[in-house]
Amino acid sequence: MTSSGTFLTRWGRKSCPAGTKWVYSGQMTGPSWRSVGGGSNYQCLPLYAEYTHYAPTAGHSSLRAAHYRFGPHPNHRIPRAVCETGEGRSQLMIPARIQCPSDTWKLEYRGNMVSTAEYERHSKDFGVISNHYFRSSYICMDEHPESLTSRSYGREGPQVYLVNAAYGSGWSGALENTEGYRRNTALSCVVCSK
Repeated sequence: MTSSGTFLTRWGRKSCPAGTKWVYSGQMTGPSWRSVGGGSNYQCLPLYAEYTHYAPTAGHSSLRAAHYRFGPHPNHRIPRAVCETGEGRSQLMIPARIQCPSDTWKLEYRGNMVSTAEYERHSKDFGVISNHYFRSSYICMDEHPESLTSRSYGREGPQVYLVNAAYGSGWSGALENTEGYRRNTALSCVVCSK
């Protein structure tokens, strides 16, 4: 594919915002929440795959469909659209905002910050269990998320949760100067372009 434009990923939707051109849609994927290894960034797999050749995999990592763990579609698979925004346009995701910075930026969509909870449990001698946690990406999920299908699935793939800000005084890891933040409330976000 040849293109002179830049691209926008719309998480949680099958279609592109007005003023952009649809490139392809697919499903949000990542490693199993229980797996070791694999990438830390999410992928948009098309609904139909093409291969140059078929070869068995040994010692492989795998991508699995991501699922909502909040909102109107719990345990449903998450769609994703890739859109062309036009020549020379920049894209910016800003957490904890509901508007773009100025009139020179165009609002592509609003949403909520999400990430996955990925960990693996290992059994050790004498029944001791250890947990190994992995980091994933923070993304801005569209404020009106859709489901890829009407079917609810199991929970083997990445499980996407809302993100809030840890703030307060006197304890480790708390954000400082957090005016307007609310405890246990999902962070908003915007995706802007210009």
